Amino acid sequence: MLDESTRERIGDAAAAGLWTAFGYFQQLPTAGNRAFLARYRDAFGPWAPPVSTLSESTYSAVHLYGAAARQAREDDPGQVTAALIRRLRRSARCLSLGFGEGSR
Repeated sequence: MLDESTRERIGDAAAAGLWTAFGYFQQLPTAGNRAFLARYRDAFGPWAPPVSTLSESTYSAVHLYGAAARQAREDDPGQVTAALIRRLRRSARCLSLGFGEGSR
């Protein structure tokens, strides 16, 4: 597995011919991604770690947890967990992944 952080450290020559598939690459050629990376570098400087698929997954998880905690309106772990499960089931139904009511 070769993520962008590793590729950046080993260099282009060592990474030549290696392939991988992830949910996010910082070299994604879109205006939105370029704007995101500019904000990231402005906030954390030019030596900040590369943004990777792991960064994207962690970012999404933190926002998902935050939304569930706000929905629960308290910090009881059981209530936050229940809100998180409701959000995941709703999202899964939207994506037709079969994680809806009756699934475990």
